[in-house]
Amino acid sequence: MKKKYDDGRRTEIVEADAEDFREEDLVAHQESVITLSARNYIKRMPLEDFRLQSRGGKGARGAAVRDEDAVMKLVVCDTHDNLPLLH
Repeated sequence: MKKKYDDGRRTEIVEADAEDFREEDLVAHQESVITLSARNYIKRMPLEDFRLQSRGGKGARGAAVRDEDAVMKLVVCDTHDNLPLLH
């Protein structure tokens, strides 16, 4: 193995500053839907999981809520977006 693959290091290891690292760099960009219910439940789900109901039919349920609750706010955003308070 060594004779076949020993052609030197291909990557360069450098020292990084802590200031160059941001915690959000660990979070992948993903379009999301944020919902806030009348009973103050908040939920985030991927946009592709939130689909419209077909006309006159029973489509996929976009936002399941508990009995006697309703979605009051709905925001489509990216996982890196900053959102104002939703009340």
